[in-house]
Amino acid sequence: MPLSEYEERVLAAMELQLVEVDADELEPFPVVDATRFVQFGMLAVVTGLAVLVLSFRTSELLAAVGFVLFFFGSVAAYEGCQAGGVASISRFMAKRRTR
Repeated sequence: MPLSEYEERVLAAMELQLVEVDADELEPFPVVDATRFVQFGMLAVVTGLAVLVLSFRTSELLAAVGFVLFFFGSVAAYEGCQAGGVASISRFMAKRRTR
């Protein structure tokens, strides 16, 4: 079904607006920040798991704090991987090793 004149004008105007958007305004999440999210998340996961395992028999409240730390650490690590992508984190680490 062909577009009407109005629809064609609106579509042309939308295409013009998309072309005018500068790519610099659409900055990706910096790889360094993504790497820090992953590093912090993994540290929180390990710490939370250690607190959970070591304190489960003595204090259920401390074990719950360990679980919460474990949970939020895993969320932070996941978000870091999604924001920067695993490949970009690998490239960043490879650059860091070559310095």
